[in-house]
Parts: sequence; structure tokens; C-alpha cells
Amino acid sequence: MSCTVAIIGAGPAGLASAKAALEAGLSARVFESAEAIGGLWSPASKLCRPSMRTNLSKYTCCFSDFPWPESAPTFPTASQVGDYLAAYAHKYLKPATISLGCKVTGVKSPGDDKRWSVTWSNRSGQQETAIFDRLIIACGFFSEPYIPAIPGLETFPGTVSHSSFYSSHKPFEGKHVAIIGGSHSGVEVADDITPHAASVHHVVPRQFWVVPKHLPLDVEDPGTSFLPLDLVLYRYPTPVQTHSSTQERWREMNEYLRSFSGNLSDFSADMKADMNSPPHVAVSDMYTNFVRSGRIIVHKGHLSTIFGSNLNLDPENSSPLSNMTDIIFATGFRPSSASTILPPSLLSALNFSPNDRFLPFLLHHGTLHPSFPNAAFVGQYRGPYWASIELQAQWCAGLFSGSLSWPSPNQFEEGLALEKQVIDSRPRAQWPREYVKFCSDLAQTIGTPLSPSCPGPNKRLIQPHDIFAPHRLTRPFWLPSSNHQCVTEETPSLLDTLEHTLSQSANSALFVAAAIFRSLHGTWVLNRTYTSHLPDYPSGPSIGTAEFTPRKILSESHLESDHQIYETEYFYSEKTEFSTSTGLKLSGTQRYIYRYDESKDKLEVFFAQRDDAVSRGSRFHQVIIEPPSLDAPPIQASQSTMLPWRAKASHYCSPDTYDGSYTFFFKGADLEKWKIEYVVKGPKKDYTMESWYSRM
Repeated sequence: MSCTVAIIGAGPAGLASAKAALEAGLSARVFESAEAIGGLWSPASKLCRPSMRTNLSKYTCCFSDFPWPESAPTFPTASQVGDYLAAYAHKYLKPATISLGCKVTGVKSPGDDKRWSVTWSNRSGQQETAIFDRLIIACGFFSEPYIPAIPGLETFPGTVSHSSFYSSHKPFEGKHVAIIGGSHSGVEVADDITPHAASVHHVVPRQFWVVPKHLPLDVEDPGTSFLPLDLVLYRYPTPVQTHSSTQERWREMNEYLRSFSGNLSDFSADMKADMNSPPHVAVSDMYTNFVRSGRIIVHKGHLSTIFGSNLNLDPENSSPLSNMTDIIFATGFRPSSASTILPPSLLSALNFSPNDRFLPFLLHHGTLHPSFPNAAFVGQYRGPYWASIELQAQWCAGLFSGSLSWPSPNQFEEGLALEKQVIDSRPRAQWPREYVKFCSDLAQTIGTPLSPSCPGPNKRLIQPHDIFAPHRLTRPFWLPSSNHQCVTEETPSLLDTLEHTLSQSANSALFVAAAIFRSLHGTWVLNRTYTSHLPDYPSGPSIGTAEFTPRKILSESHLESDHQIYETEYFYSEKTEFSTSTGLKLSGTQRYIYRYDESKDKLEVFFAQRDDAVSRGSRFHQVIIEPPSLDAPPIQASQSTMLPWRAKASHYCSPDTYDGSYTFFFKGADLEKWKIEYVVKGPKKDYTMESWYSRM
């Protein structure tokens, strides 16, 4: 009779654990309280809205042997992650392996036989109990939304909610919204609400860096290549030298983040960075420019008391927030699921801290404890975790099947001591474990060392072995080959898809249009020059401003979907004054709609219909990014082209032709300046128009 394993939770951690257990010859049963698999990504979950995008790309949010479909967006939605996990379970797990609608209510510590008693309530509400040889707790880190007890909260007359229950911007249209909490969820909700709210006040406990979803490979190159942020941040060697002291590493990482993300203190005095403190990061394409424009007002401090619609902040010299209509707490979660099913004696042995939202359990490599025999945690980890949970799952399978040896008492003692140091360290880093190092240590522990990386990062020609992601994971040597289910021949491997993406980035300007589109947001100084070749058409300079205002539109590709997904477009408006060569001054305005087609990686410009909504009219032109010049000298590892990105555009408006050329100069991840030049030809037109845009 094979060894039986109870796995609690059918999210990514539970599914990876079940697959690894089955491949090792074990008998697995997964218990899931919801009626669908996927954990917080499940359609039954209330912890994230279906249209929410992942913060890391599909090359990191995946398992090593199950790549995303080629049609999947670079940053999938929560509902798409749920579909991915359902497809993963369908491919690798038998339906009988997963017990849906079965909520585990308790487990009992093993007796002398070191087996585990698991009790659950089934769909009918009846209690059932079974004995298992092994146990894996994989019920997720994000469990109970946390709202702090703020004095006077009960006097607030408006709505109070947690960011995990946020579903749409519609209830907040025209409202004055206070968002409390300075991590990913607070920034993400602020992004979504700001175009529609009357005002957004964001109360944050500390300064943080705002990282866009596509990052430059060379911050000093105005024509740098771009890749999804995880493919840049998780490169080998890491941007920060590992031999430095902790504080030196913090400073180096802060400097590195500032080099491409800029500094919010340029637009908000409350966001001045302490370069010697641990860096904190949020991912957003829009937040920084909303702060720049004053649409989001950042307040560094803590919400101390509430009196009616007025919110008082600590420190006391902070100005109170008056006449707020809504409060959204983006204050994280308490990891309560595991704590509600483990007995108090075991929680005490595991040093469980209910208020620790970073490392609530004391665990060797985040997985094992000597007081938790024949059992383990998988995915009890705050941070990017798909590769780490796959490694944890393989480790558990190796231990439970007898293919790997359990840690010795000395190894347990050393591992728990290191974990205790991290738990007790102050100030705390945003991510308690360094992702790449944590995974590398796990891989070494279970006998699947990562393949060697290159000696140094190239600034344009990135290779898969330069990056740490699930494609780097190798098959454990002890896993029986007969049990392994390979990717079908029809499906490209994760390595194949990543290689294609890296090649497209280096050679075909992939993601440059996305980086340009994100950077357009905001107000620009516009300097334009008309040069006419006909005596009847005036020449001269034109100066003014141009503004790109973001607005949400319902995605046309998801109109038939059960979930409404919104995309961002820009309403472009300019106001200029033209000084002709004859001394005449003329005022002018122009309106366009700019859109980015993610599926085609194309930037498009449309005429704006002059109706009440200023809706999109016919297409003016497509901005066709030119690939890196083939005439440029060969690129060395320490060299880049240092040339700006160029693009072409054309439009025929009978009987005239408009041939346009764009030039884009990047500084870090943002556009520093850019230019459009039109050559206009027709029976009665023959002129050039050169327009330079620079930040105000």
C-alpha cells in the first residue's frame, strides 16, 4: 500500500504538492473548502477581482513544465491564472485526487506511529475523518483581510472596505477616497480609482519605489531594450553584490531602483527616500504620473483617529484629511487558515505569531520543523513563489517517499536559527527571503542544483540562463522517470517561449511600444516649428502644452466575457500659440486618442470625435517602432547602441499625405523627451512640422 498524503489547499502550492507526490509514487488527496481549485486565483475567491493583473509576468507566474498558452498576455488577469491552474490540474491530476467543497476543520498531532488525523466537513455539512501517513499545509498565505482597529472608525459616515473586496471603480466615481496602506494592493487600487474619483488620498507608512511592469536593460541608453520587470530584476548576477553588508545591500538596491523608477519625492515631499533603509517596492504603470499631476496626494504617516468624515494622521503635524466619503484599507492579511486547523500545542511549538504578516511560523527553509514530523508547509511564503513552491513540493515528495533524507538535528537547529534571525530583524525588508537565493538554497538541498549562469549580464542580448525563473528548474535525480509527464510536442516549452521573447526584445523592439505608452501619461511642454516650402503657407514657431489624460475603457476583446475588463487609453489635448513669419499669432487646439494594443504590441493614434464623451474616431496612424539598426557596430557585453528609438507613421487624407517619424529618448524606464516630424505633401501643401515634447 502506497504512502498517503493529505494536502490542505488547492491553490498553486497544493496543486504543485499533489503533482510532485504522485510522481514520487505517493497517494495524494487534496482538500479544498471552495467549489473550485485555484486558491485566491479561483473564481470562487473573494480575495482578488477577476480582472486584476499579476505583478510578475507569465514567465515567473507558472510551473516549469507547464508554459502559458502563446495567446496569454504577458501579465495575466486573476481569472486567467485560475484557468491556468485548472488546466494544470486537468493535465496532471486525476479528478478523484481533489476533494472540492471539503473544508478541513482540524488535524491532530501524530501519535507513536507519526500519522495524521484529518477532519473535514463535506458539501453536506457532515464531519468526516481519515488517517494519513503524511501532511502538507498548502492553504495559502493570504487568508484573513486585516483592518486595524482605528479609534473613531465607527463614526465614519461613508463606506469602509478592504482592498481585497475591491471589484470596480464605479462605486467611487466622483467620491473623495482615502486609501490606507503602502504596498501593492494600495497602489493598484489607487491606479484604478483615480481617473474616476474626485480626489484620492493615499496614506502610506513609508517611502516606496514605484516600478513599472516593463523595465529597461540599460538605464543609461536612450534606446534601451525593455523586458517584463521580473526578467530584469531576477537576473544573474543580481544587481546588488551579495558580499556587502546588509545596510550596504539596502543602499545599493535603493540606488538601483532609483536609476530606473525615479523618485516620488520629486513630486511629493512626503516620499523622500531613506537610502539606508530596506527598499520597498510597488508595481504600477500609472501611479507615479498620477502623483506627478496631483491626482493622487500621498501622505506619509499612519491613520491615528477618525472623527466623522475627518481622518487624523500621525505624526500630529500632518494635515488631517477632511470630508472623505470612502476609506479603503490596503493593510494586508493575517495568515489565519493554517492557524485555525492546527492544535494550540503545535502552534506553540511552531512559534506561531498571529500578528506576524511576514513569517508567522518558524520553519527550516520555510518548510519543515522538528515538532512537525512527517509534515510540511508549502507556499507559506510572502513574495514571488511559483518556483519556490515547486521546489518545496519536490522536497516534500522526496522526503515522504524516502528518496531524500530528513534534515539532521544540527541542520534543523542551524536552519531555525537563521529563520529566527530573519523574524527578529528590524527594520524588516519587504520580502523576508531573497527570492533567487531562497530558491537556489532549496534546489541545492533537494539535489537539483540550478544550471550555471553567465559571468556577467549583457545590456541588450539577454539569454535564458541570465535569468532566474521556473525554466531554470531541473528534474530531481531521484524522481522515477516513468512517472513524469512531459510537455506535449505540440506545446512549446517554457524555455522555448522565453527564448523567443528575449530574442524579440533584442531584435524586434518588443515591449518598447508598451514602455512608450506608459510614459506618455501627464503634461508635456510642446515646442513646434512649421517650415513651409510654399509662399502662401506660413512658417514659424508654435509653443504650448500637451496633456495625455488616462481613462478606462471596456476591453473590446472581452465584451463576451463574464468579467468586465478595462483597458487604458489616453485622451490627448494640446493648446498652442503659432507665431507666423508675418507677425500674426494664432491659437490652436488638437485632440487625439492614443491606444496600446497589447496583443499586437502596437501603439495607435486615432482622431477624437468632438462629441460630449470625446470618443474615438477613425485611425490617424499606427506608430511602427523600427528595430535596432543593423548598421550599428556589434554589441559587446558592456556596450549598447546609445541611439534613441525611432518609429514611422503615415496617413493619407485625400489629396494630402502625412509621413511622420518619431524619435523617443528614454531615461531609465521613462521618456525624457520625444519628437514627431511630419512631411506634408499635397496639391496645395508642402511643409514640415517638427514637434518636440519635454516634461514640465
